[in-house]
Amino acid sequence: ERSTRAIRLESQWQRDKLAKQAAASLPPPRPPRRIAGVLAAILAIVAVAAAVIVVLRYQRVPAPRHPGGGISIRITSFPPVEVTIDGQRAGRTPVTLQRSRSGRPILITGPHGTRQVVPDRDQVVDLSR
Repeated sequence: ERSTRAIRLESQWQRDKLAKQAAASLPPPRPPRRIAGVLAAILAIVAVAAAVIVVLRYQRVPAPRHPGGGISIRITSFPPVEVTIDGQRAGRTPVTLQRSRSGRPILITGPHGTRQVVPDRDQVVDLSR
């Protein structure tokens, strides 16, 4: 019985050895493709390219000038504040004034201070400083 058992063990060992050799001669398995990652990368590249194209093609339209040689004075502030112009309430910033060209100063008042502006050209007045 001992010799029969040894023969069975040896034949089992021989089969295992042949199976291992056959497996070793096969090429390694291909790694699984990560399609979701590739698609996400492609979508990110397309989104960035589209954003760049939109930014490059965007052209700012200049504000219309006051007809008849007038000027515009844009009053800004961060955060928005109530302003008065020559003592009269004008609303919350940003405010755009359309005035005729003049050498007489305009008094613009906000909670952070007062600015005196001569309406001789288009300009922006920032009340937040």
